[in-house]
Amino acid sequence: MSLEGGRPRWSILASLLLLLFAVGIVPLLWTSYTLVNDTRERLELEQKTLQLATARSLSQQIGQYVRSLESQLRTLAQTVENEAGSSALAARIARLRQTRWLERFVDPDGSLPVYYLSMVDTSCTGAASGVLLPEPGIEQLLQEGCVRSRENRAMTSRPMMATSVREPILVMAVPIVLQGERVGGAALAVASLRPLWGMTAQMASSGGSVYVVDDRGWLVAHSDRKQIESKRDLSEVGIVRQFLGSRGRASSTESFTLATPEGPVRMLGTYTPVPNDTGWGVIVQVSEAQ
Repeated sequence: MSLEGGRPRWSILASLLLLLFAVGIVPLLWTSYTLVNDTRERLELEQKTLQLATARSLSQQIGQYVRSLESQLRTLAQTVENEAGSSALAARIARLRQTRWLERFVDPDGSLPVYYLSMVDTSCTGAASGVLLPEPGIEQLLQEGCVRSRENRAMTSRPMMATSVREPILVMAVPIVLQGERVGGAALAVASLRPLWGMTAQMASSGGSVYVVDDRGWLVAHSDRKQIESKRDLSEVGIVRQFLGSRGRASSTESFTLATPEGPVRMLGTYTPVPNDTGWGVIVQVSEAQ
């Protein structure tokens, strides 16, 4: 090997290559690494912002839906109150039964989506219309609503799955208050929660999931309708557990691990409470890899 000034030629070439690498490649790699990290952080921030906006929007829609059910049932109760007077409630209920007045309001697909509607006195007997679904828990909740109405307290039950119609329902009760603030009976309804399915499906992003849980962590609605029929208790899912731990006081976005048939998956989840007294929460989640 020839020498120039006592230094091998390959040594000079290696030094030049190392210098070129240090001057050109290393800054390029560092810049690329920094840009990738910055882009990842921006994407994560945008995803968190999107999930929070989705969760809050859906929670407002659901809160409005439940308030609408309560308001319409209260309006029907007030109609009976105004027409019955202080001593004619029994006669008014009898006329409701004879004229089938309640039938016009019973329509699971109508503006007041109910399967069953009833106006009763304090003995929990009266006029009814619609179909009383065969689940035993429904009749028990109607009795509970009647009892609470005697104490001048309205009731909105926890959601329950009505297997006969394969959808979740609510049982609601509003007291009928006569002149002199005397409770004369109650307006009772078995209301459908099917519209919540459409709301969650509309809010779901590609590859992500949007769902609603009650104050126990039980599923109320899901963007994938099959989920509500397969596993309803989600209280052990990480993001749901965090929502239950917050007691509905705040919204948050957190990472958690979701157990799947293919193995554990890292997820980014957001929860926010529904703005009413139900204790429900809206969950939006997507895999971190996606």
